[in-house]
Amino acid sequence: GDLTTGAKFIDKTKFRHVNGNYNIAHLIDDWADIQIGGSFREYELNSQGTIFTDIDGPIKYNEYGAYLQVQKKFLDDRLKFTGSARYDKNEFFDGFVSPRVSFAYTLGEEKNHNLRVSVQQGFRNPTTQDLFIGLNAGRAILVGSAPANLDRDVRTFNVSASGQALTGQSTVEI
Repeated sequence: GDLTTGAKFIDKTKFRHVNGNYNIAHLIDDWADIQIGGSFREYELNSQGTIFTDIDGPIKYNEYGAYLQVQKKFLDDRLKFTGSARYDKNEFFDGFVSPRVSFAYTLGEEKNHNLRVSVQQGFRNPTTQDLFIGLNAGRAILVGSAPANLDRDVRTFNVSASGQALTGQSTVEI
């Protein structure tokens, strides 16, 4: 679409997401709570160039993640250990593992006071706009950080009279 005639956005983007989680504690005689899970996301960006750099057609990509979490109680159920790891992968970037470990201790006769210590590292996959935005916002042009996005977003600009005198060109392609 042509944004010079107004702020028209076209967005026919499709997003598919599936995830699952399963606690396998019953398979190991309830020794611990062990959960496994994963997710898959598929994106099909289709703004016809009004939001994303998809002027030549929809941009398709996917990402997935998987995790394992173990929880175990000790000391008359007063101490709870939780350990987990999650792997996330976007097709444009290397995968990343996010670990987490925590200990929670319950104090008091009625078990109503808690102390908790945890260490964790998080990660967030880039959003669709982080990756593929291609928006001329007037004084600035927003361009996403996907590896091939700069090649996908090519624009032609008029050169001023003084610029033409220096370069001999009436337009420049960026």
